Amino acid sequence: MPAPPEAVDGLKLWHRFHIRLSLLYGTLVLAVLLSVTAFFYVRGVASERAALAARLRIGATSLAAAIAPVPSSRVSSSARRVDQWMLA
Repeated sequence: MPAPPEAVDGLKLWHRFHIRLSLLYGTLVLAVLLSVTAFFYVRGVASERAALAARLRIGATSLAAAIAPVPSSRVSSSARRVDQWMLA
């Protein structure tokens, strides 16, 4: 048996069951959406950083491969002395 209209009219908005239930479900849905958004944002940033690191590594490797090696006869005597000092 439903409540008489006078009893329902006297309730404040917050005390009505459907308002409480809607707020509860709305809060739950919002919390889930925010957590999923945060998860995918963090995952996306990590993925972009990894891709950027790979592109930088490829670029550095390409530049290093383009440098011609210097023959050891052209190394200065001071550099040789430093190498001998470090090996000693």
